[in-house]
Amino acid sequence: MDYNPVMNERHEMKYIAKNSGINIFFGILNKLLTFIWVILFTRLFSESDVGLFYWAFAVISIVSSISLFGLDKGILKLNSVFSAGKYFGKSRKLLIDSVEISSVLPVIFIIFSAVFLRKKEPLLFLFSFYLLPVSALRMLQSYIWSLGDMLFYNVSLIAETAIHFLVVLALVFKCGVWLAVAVYIFSASACALISLALIWKRNPEIFTAKNEEYGRKDLLSVSIPLFFSAIIFMTLTNVDTFMIGLLKPDELEQVAYYRIAVRAAFFILLPSQMVLRAIAPTVARKDLKEDPGHGTYDSSQILIVYLSAPVFFVFAAFPEAVAALFGKNYAVFSKDIISILAAGLVLNVLLGASAQILSYGEKQRLYLYITMFILFLNIILNYFLIRAYGASGAAVATAISYTLGTVVCSFSVHRSYRIIPMKPRALIDLTVLFALGIGTRALFAGNGYLPLLLGSVLFCIAEILYIFLFKKDSAEHFVLIKTFNFLFRPGKINK
Repeated sequence: MDYNPVMNERHEMKYIAKNSGINIFFGILNKLLTFIWVILFTRLFSESDVGLFYWAFAVISIVSSISLFGLDKGILKLNSVFSAGKYFGKSRKLLIDSVEISSVLPVIFIIFSAVFLRKKEPLLFLFSFYLLPVSALRMLQSYIWSLGDMLFYNVSLIAETAIHFLVVLALVFKCGVWLAVAVYIFSASACALISLALIWKRNPEIFTAKNEEYGRKDLLSVSIPLFFSAIIFMTLTNVDTFMIGLLKPDELEQVAYYRIAVRAAFFILLPSQMVLRAIAPTVARKDLKEDPGHGTYDSSQILIVYLSAPVFFVFAAFPEAVAALFGKNYAVFSKDIISILAAGLVLNVLLGASAQILSYGEKQRLYLYITMFILFLNIILNYFLIRAYGASGAAVATAISYTLGTVVCSFSVHRSYRIIPMKPRALIDLTVLFALGIGTRALFAGNGYLPLLLGSVLFCIAEILYIFLFKKDSAEHFVLIKTFNFLFRPGKINK
Protein backbone atom coordinates (compact mmCIF):
# COMPACT_ATOMS: atom_id res chain seq x y z
CA MET A 1 0.00 0.00 0.00
CA ASP A 2 1.59 3.23 -1.16
CA TYR A 3 1.64 6.17 1.17
CA ASN A 4 0.37 9.40 -0.35
CA PRO A 5 1.82 12.26 1.73
CA VAL A 6 -0.45 14.86 0.16
CA MET A 7 -3.66 13.02 1.04
CA ASN A 8 -2.71 11.29 4.28
CA GLU A 9 -0.07 13.21 6.18
CA ARG A 10 -2.26 15.89 7.70
CA HIS A 11 -4.83 13.30 8.73
CA GLU A 12 -2.15 11.13 10.35
CA MET A 13 -0.49 14.08 12.05
CA LYS A 14 -3.83 15.42 13.31
CA TYR A 15 -4.79 11.98 14.67
CA ILE A 16 -1.46 11.44 16.39
CA ALA A 17 -1.34 14.99 17.77
CA LYS A 18 -4.88 14.70 19.13
CA ASN A 19 -4.20 11.37 20.82
CA SER A 20 -0.76 12.51 21.95
CA GLY A 21 -2.11 15.72 23.44
CA ILE A 22 -3.44 14.14 26.61
CA ASN A 23 -0.36 11.93 26.86
CA ILE A 24 2.05 14.81 26.40
CA PHE A 25 0.28 17.13 28.85
CA PHE A 26 -0.05 14.54 31.59
CA GLY A 27 3.30 12.98 30.69
CA ILE A 28 5.06 16.29 31.21
CA LEU A 29 3.17 16.83 34.46
CA ASN A 30 4.05 13.32 35.66
CA LYS A 31 7.71 13.68 34.70
CA LEU A 32 7.93 17.06 36.38
CA LEU A 33 6.47 15.57 39.55
CA THR A 34 8.96 12.71 39.29
CA PHE A 35 11.80 15.17 38.70
CA ILE A 36 10.81 17.19 41.77
CA TRP A 37 10.47 14.00 43.79
CA VAL A 38 13.98 12.86 42.81
CA ILE A 39 15.38 16.27 43.83
CA LEU A 40 13.57 15.97 47.16
CA PHE A 41 14.77 12.38 47.57
CA THR A 42 18.44 13.27 46.99
CA ARG A 43 18.17 16.19 49.41
CA LEU A 44 16.60 14.07 52.17
CA PHE A 45 18.99 11.11 52.06
CA SER A 46 22.73 10.61 51.75
CA GLU A 47 24.41 9.51 48.51
CA SER A 48 25.04 6.03 49.94
CA ASP A 49 21.36 5.64 50.93
CA VAL A 50 20.24 6.84 47.51
CA GLY A 51 22.65 4.39 45.87
CA LEU A 52 21.38 1.50 48.02
CA PHE A 53 17.76 2.36 47.22
CA TYR A 54 18.31 2.50 43.46
CA TRP A 55 20.39 -0.68 43.47
CA ALA A 56 17.54 -2.54 45.22
CA PHE A 57 15.02 -0.90 42.90
CA ALA A 58 16.98 -2.10 39.85
CA VAL A 59 16.83 -5.69 41.11
CA ILE A 60 13.11 -5.43 41.87
CA SER A 61 12.43 -3.88 38.43
CA ILE A 62 14.04 -6.86 36.70
CA VAL A 63 12.07 -9.33 38.84
CA SER A 64 8.89 -7.33 38.20
CA SER A 65 9.35 -7.56 34.44
CA ILE A 66 9.65 -11.33 34.80
CA SER A 67 6.53 -11.55 36.97
CA LEU A 68 4.47 -9.61 34.42
CA PHE A 69 5.21 -12.41 31.94
CA GLY A 70 4.55 -10.05 29.04
CA LEU A 71 0.87 -10.03 29.93
CA ASP A 72 0.74 -6.24 30.14
CA LYS A 73 1.90 -6.12 26.52
CA GLY A 74 -0.43 -8.96 25.57
CA ILE A 75 -3.41 -7.10 27.03
CA LEU A 76 -2.54 -4.04 24.95
CA LYS A 77 -2.22 -6.03 21.73
CA LEU A 78 -5.29 -8.24 22.19
CA ASN A 79 -7.65 -5.72 23.71
CA SER A 80 -6.74 -3.09 21.10
CA VAL A 81 -8.01 -5.54 18.48
CA PHE A 82 -11.04 -6.79 20.42
CA SER A 83 -12.27 -3.38 21.54
CA ALA A 84 -12.04 -2.09 17.96
CA GLY A 85 -14.54 -4.58 16.57
CA LYS A 86 -17.18 -7.18 17.27
CA TYR A 87 -14.90 -9.29 19.47
CA PHE A 88 -15.14 -7.09 22.55
CA GLY A 89 -16.84 -9.90 24.51
CA LYS A 90 -13.68 -11.96 24.27
CA SER A 91 -11.72 -9.38 26.22
CA ARG A 92 -13.84 -9.45 29.36
CA LYS A 93 -11.63 -11.85 31.30
CA LEU A 94 -8.32 -10.62 29.94
CA LEU A 95 -7.74 -8.52 33.01
CA ILE A 96 -8.64 -11.16 35.61
CA ASP A 97 -6.59 -13.87 33.90
CA SER A 98 -3.59 -11.57 33.63
CA VAL A 99 -3.67 -10.45 37.27
CA GLU A 100 -3.97 -14.05 38.48
CA ILE A 101 -1.05 -15.30 36.38
CA SER A 102 1.19 -12.33 37.20
CA SER A 103 0.70 -12.75 40.96
CA VAL A 104 2.46 -16.14 41.10
CA LEU A 105 6.09 -15.03 40.85
CA PRO A 106 5.79 -12.11 43.31
CA VAL A 107 4.49 -14.50 45.98
CA ILE A 108 7.37 -16.90 45.28
CA PHE A 109 9.93 -14.08 45.43
CA ILE A 110 8.51 -12.77 48.73
CA ILE A 111 8.92 -16.23 50.25
CA PHE A 112 12.43 -16.55 48.80
CA SER A 113 13.38 -13.13 50.18
CA ALA A 114 12.02 -14.00 53.62
CA VAL A 115 14.15 -17.15 53.76
CA PHE A 116 17.41 -16.00 52.12
CA LEU A 117 17.55 -12.18 51.99
CA ARG A 118 15.86 -10.97 55.18
CA LYS A 119 19.12 -10.70 57.13
CA LYS A 120 21.66 -10.29 54.32
CA GLU A 121 19.77 -7.71 52.21
CA PRO A 122 16.96 -6.34 54.43
CA LEU A 123 16.11 -3.44 52.11
CA LEU A 124 15.70 -5.82 49.17
CA PHE A 125 13.52 -8.06 51.34
CA LEU A 126 11.23 -5.14 52.16
CA PHE A 127 11.14 -4.12 48.50
CA SER A 128 9.92 -7.61 47.55
CA PHE A 129 6.48 -6.69 48.95
CA TYR A 130 6.27 -4.03 46.24
CA LEU A 131 6.06 -6.70 43.52
CA LEU A 132 2.52 -7.91 44.14
CA PRO A 133 0.68 -4.55 44.05
CA VAL A 134 2.80 -3.13 41.24
CA SER A 135 2.19 -6.18 39.02
CA ALA A 136 -1.57 -5.80 39.50
CA LEU A 137 -1.32 -2.05 38.87
CA ARG A 138 0.58 -2.48 35.60
CA MET A 139 -2.06 -4.91 34.34
CA LEU A 140 -4.84 -2.49 35.22
CA GLN A 141 -3.04 0.39 33.53
CA SER A 142 -2.38 -1.65 30.37
CA TYR A 143 -6.05 -2.63 30.20
CA ILE A 144 -7.10 1.02 30.50
CA TRP A 145 -4.49 2.02 27.89
CA SER A 146 -5.70 -0.62 25.43
CA LEU A 147 -9.23 0.79 25.57
CA GLY A 148 -7.90 4.21 24.58
CA ASP A 149 -8.91 5.91 27.83
CA MET A 150 -5.80 8.08 27.97
CA LEU A 151 -7.20 10.46 30.59
CA PHE A 152 -7.90 7.68 33.09
CA TYR A 153 -4.58 6.03 32.29
CA ASN A 154 -2.53 9.18 32.84
CA VAL A 155 -4.40 10.17 36.00
CA SER A 156 -3.47 6.79 37.51
CA LEU A 157 0.20 7.39 36.67
CA ILE A 158 0.16 10.85 38.21
CA ALA A 159 -1.60 9.59 41.34
CA GLU A 160 1.10 6.95 41.76
CA THR A 161 3.82 9.58 41.49
CA ALA A 162 2.04 12.06 43.75
CA ILE A 163 1.78 9.54 46.58
CA HIS A 164 5.58 9.13 46.45
CA PHE A 165 5.83 12.61 47.96
CA LEU A 166 4.92 11.07 51.31
CA VAL A 167 8.66 10.51 51.51
CA VAL A 168 8.77 13.96 53.15
CA LEU A 169 7.72 12.12 56.30
CA ALA A 170 11.43 11.35 56.60
CA LEU A 171 11.73 14.85 58.06
CA VAL A 172 9.57 13.69 60.96
CA PHE A 173 10.34 9.99 61.25
CA LYS A 174 14.10 9.35 61.13
CA CYS A 175 13.81 5.91 59.56
CA GLY A 176 16.15 6.43 56.61
CA VAL A 177 15.59 5.12 53.12
CA TRP A 178 13.29 2.40 54.47
CA LEU A 179 10.52 4.97 54.42
CA ALA A 180 10.91 5.46 50.66
CA VAL A 181 10.40 1.73 50.09
CA ALA A 182 7.29 1.73 52.30
CA VAL A 183 5.92 4.72 50.35
CA TYR A 184 6.45 2.88 47.04
CA ILE A 185 4.54 -0.14 48.36
CA PHE A 186 1.67 2.01 49.63
CA SER A 187 1.53 4.00 46.37
CA ALA A 188 1.25 0.93 44.14
CA SER A 189 -1.33 -0.70 46.44
CA ALA A 190 -3.54 2.39 46.69
CA CYS A 191 -3.49 3.10 42.95
CA ALA A 192 -4.20 -0.56 42.11
CA LEU A 193 -7.26 -0.60 44.37
CA ILE A 194 -8.54 2.72 43.02
CA SER A 195 -8.06 1.61 39.39
CA LEU A 196 -9.77 -1.70 40.09
CA ALA A 197 -12.75 0.05 41.67
CA LEU A 198 -13.12 2.48 38.76
CA ILE A 199 -12.91 -0.29 36.16
CA TRP A 200 -15.52 -2.31 38.05
CA LYS A 201 -17.80 0.71 38.25
CA ARG A 202 -17.62 1.24 34.49
CA ASN A 203 -17.78 -2.41 33.50
CA PRO A 204 -18.90 -4.66 36.41
CA GLU A 205 -19.47 -7.74 34.23
CA ILE A 206 -15.75 -7.93 33.56
CA PHE A 207 -15.27 -9.83 36.83
CA THR A 208 -18.09 -12.35 36.30
CA ALA A 209 -18.04 -13.03 32.55
CA LYS A 210 -17.20 -16.51 31.37
CA ASN A 211 -15.10 -16.85 28.26
CA GLU A 212 -15.87 -19.96 26.29
CA GLU A 213 -14.40 -18.57 23.08
CA TYR A 214 -11.25 -17.25 24.66
CA GLY A 215 -8.80 -18.94 27.05
CA ARG A 216 -5.54 -18.33 28.86
CA LYS A 217 -3.63 -20.22 26.19
CA ASP A 218 -4.60 -17.57 23.66
CA LEU A 219 -3.44 -14.82 26.01
CA LEU A 220 -0.15 -16.56 26.74
CA SER A 221 0.49 -17.32 23.06
CA VAL A 222 0.47 -13.59 22.37
CA SER A 223 2.23 -12.57 25.60
CA ILE A 224 5.17 -14.99 25.65
CA PRO A 225 7.06 -13.46 22.67
CA LEU A 226 6.41 -10.02 24.17
CA PHE A 227 7.48 -11.35 27.59
CA PHE A 228 11.00 -12.17 26.48
CA SER A 229 11.37 -8.80 24.76
CA ALA A 230 10.00 -6.97 27.82
CA ILE A 231 12.26 -8.74 30.30
CA ILE A 232 15.30 -8.17 28.12
CA PHE A 233 14.42 -4.49 27.74
CA MET A 234 13.86 -4.05 31.48
CA THR A 235 17.13 -5.84 32.21
CA LEU A 236 18.84 -3.62 29.66
CA THR A 237 17.59 -0.48 31.43
CA ASN A 238 18.65 -1.69 34.90
CA VAL A 239 21.67 -3.94 34.37
CA ASP A 240 24.06 -0.97 34.43
CA THR A 241 22.85 0.13 37.88
CA PHE A 242 22.96 -3.45 39.13
CA MET A 243 26.50 -4.01 37.84
CA ILE A 244 27.85 -0.80 39.37
CA GLY A 245 26.61 -1.99 42.76
CA LEU A 246 27.96 -5.48 42.08
CA LEU A 247 31.40 -4.42 40.84
CA LYS A 248 31.75 -1.44 43.19
CA PRO A 249 30.01 -2.65 46.40
CA ASP A 250 31.95 -0.23 48.59
CA GLU A 251 31.11 2.77 46.38
CA LEU A 252 27.32 2.96 46.42
CA GLU A 253 27.66 6.71 45.90
CA GLN A 254 28.53 5.90 42.28
CA VAL A 255 25.19 4.13 41.95
CA ALA A 256 23.51 7.30 43.20
CA TYR A 257 25.42 9.61 40.85
CA TYR A 258 24.75 7.35 37.89
CA ARG A 259 21.10 6.63 38.58
CA ILE A 260 20.25 10.28 39.19
CA ALA A 261 21.95 11.17 35.90
CA VAL A 262 19.90 8.47 34.16
CA ARG A 263 16.66 9.76 35.68
CA ALA A 264 17.54 13.25 34.46
CA ALA A 265 18.85 12.35 30.99
CA PHE A 266 15.97 10.00 30.19
CA PHE A 267 13.65 12.98 30.52
CA ILE A 268 14.79 13.55 26.91
CA LEU A 269 12.73 10.51 25.89
CA LEU A 270 9.49 11.96 27.28
CA PRO A 271 8.07 13.48 24.03
CA SER A 272 8.88 10.39 21.96
CA GLN A 273 7.45 8.08 24.62
CA MET A 274 4.20 10.06 24.74
CA VAL A 275 3.79 10.03 20.96
CA LEU A 276 4.68 6.34 20.70
CA ARG A 277 2.27 5.54 23.52
CA ALA A 278 -0.48 7.25 21.54
CA ILE A 279 0.21 5.25 18.36
CA ALA A 280 0.76 1.90 20.12
CA PRO A 281 -2.89 0.73 19.88
CA THR A 282 -2.95 1.75 16.20
CA VAL A 283 0.23 -0.19 15.43
CA ALA A 284 -0.98 -3.17 17.47
CA ARG A 285 -4.19 -3.61 15.47
CA LYS A 286 -2.70 -2.94 12.04
CA ASP A 287 -1.76 -5.71 9.66
CA LEU A 288 1.58 -4.25 8.59
CA LYS A 289 1.80 -6.62 5.66
CA GLU A 290 -1.29 -4.99 4.16
CA ASP A 291 -0.79 -1.50 5.60
CA PRO A 292 2.89 -0.81 6.44
CA GLY A 293 1.96 2.29 8.36
CA HIS A 294 4.13 4.76 6.47
CA GLY A 295 1.86 7.65 7.42
CA THR A 296 1.84 6.73 11.11
CA TYR A 297 5.61 6.34 11.18
CA ASP A 298 6.45 9.50 9.22
CA SER A 299 3.98 11.72 11.06
CA SER A 300 5.00 10.46 14.50
CA GLN A 301 8.65 11.03 13.64
CA ILE A 302 8.11 14.65 12.60
CA LEU A 303 6.10 15.30 15.76
CA ILE A 304 8.82 13.69 17.89
CA VAL A 305 11.57 15.80 16.28
CA TYR A 306 9.89 19.10 17.12
CA LEU A 307 8.69 18.11 20.57
CA SER A 308 12.02 16.58 21.60
CA ALA A 309 14.28 19.38 20.38
CA PRO A 310 13.70 21.82 23.32
CA VAL A 311 14.08 19.04 25.90
CA PHE A 312 17.26 17.76 24.31
CA PHE A 313 18.63 21.31 24.15
CA VAL A 314 18.23 21.76 27.91
CA PHE A 315 20.04 18.56 28.88
CA ALA A 316 22.72 18.65 26.21
CA ALA A 317 23.57 22.35 26.59
CA PHE A 318 23.27 22.73 30.39
CA PRO A 319 24.10 19.35 32.02
CA GLU A 320 25.86 20.95 34.99
CA ALA A 321 22.92 23.21 35.84
CA VAL A 322 20.54 20.25 35.63
CA ALA A 323 22.78 18.06 37.83
CA ALA A 324 23.16 20.86 40.40
CA LEU A 325 19.44 20.62 41.16
CA PHE A 326 20.12 17.38 43.03
CA GLY A 327 23.00 18.70 45.12
CA LYS A 328 26.58 19.95 44.91
CA ASN A 329 28.14 16.50 44.64
CA TYR A 330 25.78 15.54 41.84
CA ALA A 331 26.77 18.67 39.92
CA VAL A 332 30.38 17.46 40.04
CA PHE A 333 29.94 13.74 39.41
CA SER A 334 26.71 13.46 37.37
CA LYS A 335 27.13 16.22 34.76
CA ASP A 336 29.46 14.21 32.48
CA ILE A 337 27.19 11.17 32.75
CA ILE A 338 24.21 13.28 31.66
CA SER A 339 26.16 14.57 28.63
CA ILE A 340 27.20 11.05 27.60
CA LEU A 341 23.67 9.68 27.93
CA ALA A 342 22.15 12.65 26.08
CA ALA A 343 24.46 12.00 23.11
CA GLY A 344 23.59 8.30 23.18
CA LEU A 345 19.84 8.92 23.17
CA VAL A 346 19.69 11.05 20.02
CA LEU A 347 18.97 8.22 17.60
CA ASN A 348 16.73 6.46 20.11
CA VAL A 349 14.53 9.57 20.21
CA LEU A 350 14.43 10.05 16.46
CA LEU A 351 13.98 6.43 15.39
CA GLY A 352 12.14 5.03 18.40
CA ALA A 353 9.06 4.15 16.34
CA SER A 354 11.09 1.39 14.67
CA ALA A 355 11.22 -0.64 17.88
CA GLN A 356 7.50 0.04 18.40
CA ILE A 357 6.63 -1.36 14.98
CA LEU A 358 8.76 -4.47 15.49
CA SER A 359 7.50 -5.22 18.99
CA TYR A 360 3.79 -4.71 18.32
CA GLY A 361 3.76 -5.80 14.69
CA GLU A 362 4.47 -9.17 13.13
CA LYS A 363 8.22 -9.15 13.80
CA GLN A 364 8.22 -9.82 17.52
CA ARG A 365 10.72 -12.67 17.23
CA LEU A 366 13.13 -10.48 15.29
CA TYR A 367 12.79 -7.75 17.91
CA LEU A 368 13.52 -10.36 20.57
CA TYR A 369 16.76 -11.39 18.85
CA ILE A 370 17.85 -7.76 18.49
CA THR A 371 17.23 -6.95 22.15
CA MET A 372 19.01 -10.16 23.22
CA PHE A 373 22.08 -9.15 21.25
CA ILE A 374 22.03 -5.60 22.64
CA LEU A 375 21.63 -6.88 26.20
CA PHE A 376 24.58 -9.24 25.80
CA LEU A 377 26.68 -6.42 24.33
CA ASN A 378 25.62 -4.08 27.15
CA ILE A 379 26.63 -6.56 29.86
CA ILE A 380 30.05 -7.11 28.28
CA LEU A 381 30.66 -3.37 27.84
CA ASN A 382 29.47 -2.61 31.37
CA TYR A 383 31.75 -5.25 32.87
CA PHE A 384 34.91 -3.81 31.36
CA LEU A 385 34.02 -0.11 31.34
CA ILE A 386 32.67 0.01 34.92
CA ARG A 387 35.82 -1.68 36.21
CA ALA A 388 37.94 0.88 34.35
CA TYR A 389 35.89 4.10 34.59
CA GLY A 390 33.13 3.52 37.15
CA ALA A 391 29.78 5.20 36.57
CA SER A 392 31.04 7.07 33.48
CA GLY A 393 31.93 3.73 31.91
CA ALA A 394 28.36 2.52 32.51
CA ALA A 395 27.07 5.63 30.74
CA VAL A 396 29.29 4.94 27.71
CA ALA A 397 28.12 1.31 27.60
CA THR A 398 24.48 2.38 27.76
CA ALA A 399 24.93 5.04 25.06
CA ILE A 400 26.61 2.58 22.67
CA SER A 401 24.00 -0.12 23.29
CA TYR A 402 20.99 2.15 22.80
CA THR A 403 22.43 3.69 19.65
CA LEU A 404 23.33 0.36 18.06
CA GLY A 405 19.99 -1.18 19.01
CA THR A 406 18.07 1.68 17.44
CA VAL A 407 20.09 1.49 14.21
CA VAL A 408 19.50 -2.27 13.89
CA CYS A 409 15.75 -1.87 14.57
CA SER A 410 15.47 0.89 11.96
CA PHE A 411 17.31 -1.19 9.36
CA SER A 412 15.03 -4.16 10.12
CA VAL A 413 11.87 -2.06 9.74
CA HIS A 414 13.12 -0.71 6.42
CA ARG A 415 13.96 -4.17 5.17
CA SER A 416 10.66 -5.71 6.34
CA TYR A 417 8.18 -2.95 5.50
CA ARG A 418 10.12 -0.57 3.23
CA ILE A 419 9.71 2.25 5.72
CA ILE A 420 12.54 4.77 5.39
CA PRO A 421 13.98 5.39 8.90
CA MET A 422 14.65 9.08 8.36
CA LYS A 423 13.10 11.06 5.54
CA PRO A 424 15.24 13.81 3.90
CA ARG A 425 12.96 16.59 5.14
CA ALA A 426 13.24 15.28 8.69
CA LEU A 427 17.03 15.42 8.33
CA ILE A 428 16.79 19.01 7.09
CA ASP A 429 14.58 19.99 10.03
CA LEU A 430 16.96 18.24 12.41
CA THR A 431 19.95 20.07 10.96
CA VAL A 432 18.20 23.43 11.30
CA LEU A 433 17.22 22.72 14.91
CA PHE A 434 20.76 21.60 15.70
CA ALA A 435 22.12 24.87 14.28
CA LEU A 436 19.58 26.85 16.31
CA GLY A 437 20.68 24.99 19.42
CA ILE A 438 24.36 25.75 18.87
CA GLY A 439 23.63 29.41 18.16
CA THR A 440 21.42 29.76 21.23
CA ARG A 441 23.99 28.12 23.48
CA ALA A 442 26.68 30.47 22.16
CA LEU A 443 24.53 33.47 23.08
CA PHE A 444 24.09 32.32 26.68
CA ALA A 445 27.46 31.28 28.04
CA GLY A 446 27.75 29.88 31.54
CA ASN A 447 26.08 27.05 33.42
CA GLY A 448 23.74 28.86 35.80
CA TYR A 449 19.98 28.67 35.95
CA LEU A 450 19.46 32.07 34.29
CA PRO A 451 21.32 31.09 31.06
CA LEU A 452 19.40 27.80 31.09
CA LEU A 453 16.03 29.54 31.39
CA LEU A 454 16.72 32.30 28.86
CA GLY A 455 18.37 29.93 26.40
CA SER A 456 15.49 27.46 26.57
CA VAL A 457 12.87 30.16 26.00
CA LEU A 458 14.80 31.62 23.07
CA PHE A 459 15.26 28.19 21.49
CA CYS A 460 11.52 27.45 21.72
CA ILE A 461 10.68 30.81 20.16
CA ALA A 462 13.19 30.19 17.34
CA GLU A 463 11.70 26.73 16.69
CA ILE A 464 8.14 28.10 16.51
CA LEU A 465 9.21 30.92 14.17
CA TYR A 466 10.97 28.42 11.91
CA ILE A 467 7.75 26.41 11.55
CA PHE A 468 5.63 29.52 10.96
CA LEU A 469 7.95 31.09 8.40
CA PHE A 470 9.41 28.15 6.51
CA LYS A 471 6.97 25.25 6.96
CA LYS A 472 3.68 26.91 5.99
CA ASP A 473 2.26 24.00 3.98
CA SER A 474 3.46 21.26 6.30
CA ALA A 475 1.50 19.07 8.67
CA GLU A 476 3.51 20.37 11.63
CA HIS A 477 2.44 23.94 10.74
CA PHE A 478 -1.15 22.73 10.66
CA VAL A 479 -0.80 21.16 14.12
CA LEU A 480 0.90 24.28 15.49
CA ILE A 481 -1.95 26.47 14.24
CA LYS A 482 -4.49 24.14 15.80
CA THR A 483 -2.58 24.23 19.08
CA PHE A 484 -2.41 28.03 18.98
CA ASN A 485 -6.15 28.25 18.34
CA PHE A 486 -6.87 25.82 21.15
CA LEU A 487 -4.83 27.88 23.62
CA PHE A 488 -5.66 31.42 22.57
CA ARG A 489 -8.60 31.34 20.14
CA PRO A 490 -10.88 28.44 21.13
CA GLY A 491 -13.62 29.72 18.86
CA LYS A 492 -11.42 29.02 15.84
CA ILE A 493 -10.49 25.46 16.76
CA ASN A 494 -12.88 23.77 14.36
CA LYS A 495 -12.53 26.23 11.50
